[in-house]
Amino acid sequence: MLKPIKLVLASSAIVVLAACSKAPEPAVKEAAVIDSKPQPVATPEPVAAPSKEDLEAKRKQLQAEQLNQYLDEAEALLSVSYQRLEKGEEDIARNSLQSAYSKIQQAKAVDAEDQRVGETLDSLGNKYLSMIEASADDRAYHRAEGFIDDSLEMDIDTTDILAAKEQIGKDILRKARQFDRF
Repeated sequence: MLKPIKLVLASSAIVVLAACSKAPEPAVKEAAVIDSKPQPVATPEPVAAPSKEDLEAKRKQLQAEQLNQYLDEAEALLSVSYQRLEKGEEDIARNSLQSAYSKIQQAKAVDAEDQRVGETLDSLGNKYLSMIEASADDRAYHRAEGFIDDSLEMDIDTTDILAAKEQIGKDILRKARQFDRF
């Protein structure tokens, strides 16, 4: 048998008691407290929007960090040295120089006017020239031509590279003439 529900007012809350019992004495089955006062909602403190100058300074700082990262990676790739290749071996030096150029291009996209971009491009051109000369000295003319072809597609000073290409062409002809004599 269900007993009637009692509503009891306790301070500022309403306590609802529901009683249910088979025995003659009432047993409390469930109690819930419902607060009659609304709870205050915490409002966040207003945050001032950063000024345009602050945003611009932060943007320039991030660009400088990104530029430095790209150029540091490019310079690390330029530290590769010439190694004689065995047949079928991957040309790590050539791949490193191509990757360095890619990093320089990324840096250039961030800030084309930065002095370090031009200096790193010059270093790349010098590195290509040294690889071409080392390949020619090693009589790896095909490899030297690969370095030349790569460099001619890049935005670097090719004056010395074109002179090296001409010299390599002469060396190849000289080598071919020596083979014809035998």
